[in-house]
Amino acid sequence: MSWSTCYRFRFSSSAVVCLALFYIVVFNGLSLYGLIKSTYTPVSLPVNRDRLYFAYMKYDRALWKCKKPHLSQTPLPLTALASFPGSGNTWVRHILQQATGILTGSIYNDKVLKIMGFPGENIQNSSVLVVKTHDYGRNETQKYQRAILILRNPKDALLAEFNRLRGGHIGFARKEDFTKSRCF
Repeated sequence: MSWSTCYRFRFSSSAVVCLALFYIVVFNGLSLYGLIKSTYTPVSLPVNRDRLYFAYMKYDRALWKCKKPHLSQTPLPLTALASFPGSGNTWVRHILQQATGILTGSIYNDKVLKIMGFPGENIQNSSVLVVKTHDYGRNETQKYQRAILILRNPKDALLAEFNRLRGGHIGFARKEDFTKSRCF
């Protein structure tokens, strides 16, 4: 027997899971420690090294406000934000719109979304950052110059779509809805 076979051992699945959890805890602990000991503070504010230092946020709230969304002044490439229903398309639209300040469009005309913060609903031109779509096929794909494809675990996407159909965009299906023989 060679010396290499003496040191060779096989990890069980529980040992791998324990090692992964240990790595995550240590990595996050070191990251938090680094944040606590961080030397960054605005020059005009007193230094407080006892806890995470987020106090500077309250002094200039204008820095932390999202931009009011508007149509782009310069033409943008027509970009599809494509996904299966329930994959988080509306959520990604919201993040993109708030981060850039440019409206996101949609091939749909959902009046609830229009009222709830998507004034670009039903706009499908180069003045919006992306255009939400759940459609596919040659005719649909030829409309766009670019595409962002959102993928999600099918089980989670179907559950989210079922909740949307039964409870609205931000609601949930009732318990009774899951026991009916006809789901969709």
